[in-house]
Amino acid sequence: MKKMLILADLHDLIHFQDVDRMLVQQLYVAVYISRYYHNNMQLHINNDSDLDYRWLWKEDSRLAGYLESSIIQQQWADINLTAYDYILCFHHSQHLLTSFLPAVPTSCQVFTFLNPKGVREQYQFARVDSLFRAGGAMQLEQAFIEGPLSRFKQEIKDDFIGFNRYRQESLYAPLLQKLTTAHTLPQKKAYRNILILDDYKRNFYIGDSTFWLRSIREALQICPGAEKITINCQDKTKRSLLQTLYAPTLAEHTHFSDLPWEELALATYDLVLFETDLMAKFLQHVQRYYPDGLTETAVYTITPFIDSVENPFKCLFNIDFFSCHANQTNPIPDTTHEIVVTAAERRAALAWLEGKGVQPHDRLIIILNGSSVDQKVIRFEVLIHFIKWLLATAHTKVLLFDEQQSGIHGQLQQVLDASAMNHIIIAEKLGIRKDLAILTSIRTSAIVGPCTGLFHLANGVYTYFLHHRKIKPENVPLMLVYTGKQHFDQEYTPWRWWKNSLIDCVILVKDDSAQHTFIPLEACPEDYRRFQEISVSPREITGALLTAAFEARYTGHDPAIPVDNNYPSEFLQ
Repeated sequence: MKKMLILADLHDLIHFQDVDRMLVQQLYVAVYISRYYHNNMQLHINNDSDLDYRWLWKEDSRLAGYLESSIIQQQWADINLTAYDYILCFHHSQHLLTSFLPAVPTSCQVFTFLNPKGVREQYQFARVDSLFRAGGAMQLEQAFIEGPLSRFKQEIKDDFIGFNRYRQESLYAPLLQKLTTAHTLPQKKAYRNILILDDYKRNFYIGDSTFWLRSIREALQICPGAEKITINCQDKTKRSLLQTLYAPTLAEHTHFSDLPWEELALATYDLVLFETDLMAKFLQHVQRYYPDGLTETAVYTITPFIDSVENPFKCLFNIDFFSCHANQTNPIPDTTHEIVVTAAERRAALAWLEGKGVQPHDRLIIILNGSSVDQKVIRFEVLIHFIKWLLATAHTKVLLFDEQQSGIHGQLQQVLDASAMNHIIIAEKLGIRKDLAILTSIRTSAIVGPCTGLFHLANGVYTYFLHHRKIKPENVPLMLVYTGKQHFDQEYTPWRWWKNSLIDCVILVKDDSAQHTFIPLEACPEDYRRFQEISVSPREITGALLTAAFEARYTGHDPAIPVDNNYPSEFLQ
């Protein structure tokens, strides 16, 4: 008899304040298929959570008890993984499962449920759909897909009610009452030892992560007496990304870790901030390991990024750190937007560019031509048109990044002559910090590209340069972002991303005569519904439109004057 284990702790399926229906649907569909095709298979669904799958459904739904006969409740370390032929986990739990895999025999097949919002998700294990497709161990017939399975999915959609933040807080009301009483007591000590818990179950996009950084820095501004700050993210990959990107920006006494919570002595901290989606998991952990509560530790939620601009969640207890400390904020304007590139990184970037032949009198135009979504980026023929137009001006060098080694150099060689290629620089696999230092180097005259994370990083760095007088305002290069309709994000509006920034954003829209044209950010609708009505995909941008937008905004510098002479000496110090 074949045996299947599905690792499905329900509190880990909470994304943006509520249980994610698409994740739940994948679980139920996998169970439905297994029972339909292999009713003799032994199926275990491990739910090491206080939350119950029965609570996700309408009262009269048969789905409330659908998993009941297969549910087990064990900590992962106590499960004999070697006993199973198939193991399924969710995409955000892959990092945890890998730590147990050495004990799993090679005969066991491991699969990952899909990330519903992952555009270019890289999975550590085989995708679960490969189990059910042609050649898979549980290959599905088309009649089954279009008939019983389709009806089952519709039933899920009709009967699902979720388990939102209000219900989560209601479940743990006695514990929350105990924790929040500490908020009203006279403060015995300042927040000197601080722990921030964020397993970053969200998709990792660089642009989003800059908002995470701002949120962390805003919280730390409220704690000026902090002597030790620990940011714990159990996902080692994302912890590494956050640390690489932002460790130089955060205080010297801030460090990152990826420890299991059992190894974190919560009671030793003056303040614990946990990301809101971890509420049920965190409260279960406290209830399990600290039955008397955390009497000497202040506990609050922090919400670095909200999925919907509508912000629909409702609270029973106000344990939001910012609202509870609203009268204690004293931020220096815009400091939370700063991102640090160190002097050593700036010197290394200058040396690298000089090694590529970039001289002080050159104008270096950096074109960002990559994104997590191809629909954000101009077409290749438009890129070529723009490069040729730029290179028609003397003393111009064009730099493109190729972090994934996609072969952009070879593609350009096929359409540009040798003379033009002599003015093209390709930066390959240098790493995000080196890319950022080059992007914000003393040689950079302009940056052009789609609405993407590198612009958020560049905006943060130039904000830092200005605040610390490492650059004069007139030396901030043109940072031209082109954008338009984002079919994959119905709530997208560039106003939300670029207001109050150093970015010059142009948006492709249809004018009154249905012609495509660029409008500036200040003319862009703030309401995403109106934006969706008038905007056009960036794939429709033409070479003429892009060159006109650049020409109208680029001031550049006098090639007769080396740019170094116009920079404060502090830039490289």
